[in-house]
Amino acid sequence: MKERIEEISKLIGIDLNNAFNGHKIVCRVYTNVASQQIRIRMSKCVKKQKYGKALEAVLGCDYETFKKHIESKFTDGMSWENYGKWHFDHNEPTSRINSMDSFLKILNYQNIQPLWAKDNLKKGNKNNKEWRGEE
Repeated sequence: MKERIEEISKLIGIDLNNAFNGHKIVCRVYTNVASQQIRIRMSKCVKKQKYGKALEAVLGCDYETFKKHIESKFTDGMSWENYGKWHFDHNEPTSRINSMDSFLKILNYQNIQPLWAKDNLKKGNKNNKEWRGEE
């Protein structure tokens, strides 16, 4: 895992080794910046229909696997052509990142789903169960 974190740090230009040093504020700053960098790259991949080594390392899969995963979760009316009306949403929100393990788990492609923009904004930093009132 340490090697993977070092690879991700190098690829996104943020030293994640300092992110989880026991200080909550430091952890939030690093994870917010890393999450923002990843969101920007994910948005760009929709237009380019590919992504580089940084996203592959973070998401844990190649572009085709990611694309198929997202498409399998599309609801009626969603398509790559109307991206923007829907967002990439993390089932377990990035605000819950508090360790290296949670960083890798929460940013993994299997934790990402397409969600209509208005619903994503309503969901905020709740996980799916909390948002649906199941917890």
